[in-house]
Amino acid sequence: MSEYTLFTAMKKYIVLLGLFCLFSCGGEDNDICCMNITDTFTVILKNKQGEDLLNPSHVDCIVPDSIKLFYVVNNVEYEIYNPQRDSPRNFFVYQNTMDGLYRIQFYANHSPEEPYPITYIQWTSHDRDTVKCLFDVGQNHINLNKLWYNNSLRIDMAQDGNMEFEVIK
Repeated sequence: MSEYTLFTAMKKYIVLLGLFCLFSCGGEDNDICCMNITDTFTVILKNKQGEDLLNPSHVDCIVPDSIKLFYVVNNVEYEIYNPQRDSPRNFFVYQNTMDGLYRIQFYANHSPEEPYPITYIQWTSHDRDTVKCLFDVGQNHINLNKLWYNNSLRIDMAQDGNMEFEVIK
């Protein structure tokens, strides 16, 4: 085979390879690569004397096992419990190392069917609070914008971005 024929064949293969690469690229990729969900809020629970009601050594502490969470979807209440999760009831209690206070972090209802998803926190059999949220929902994110606790605005991300507040029982 002559050098000219080999060079011509090589050019054809390079052109074909280039065309293959060019046409193998698809149009826009509409797949969502990841989802960012910010639906948590944190509560510091105190009595009227300012004592930490989540501290297990407090005589009147609220025991985490007695707390229940309910989500409202299409006007139906659903108790949240999934034993396979790290936080089966969509909350967990922890002690802050900076101030020593106990806090409870909740995962709020972010149901897309609801314009203002409702979460009920049942602290005890006779004490229940209502959480209403407004979320910014996009193709790859759900972010908590505002939160009302018993009809009082407690979180407004446009104002201060603080996801923690105190509740007096």
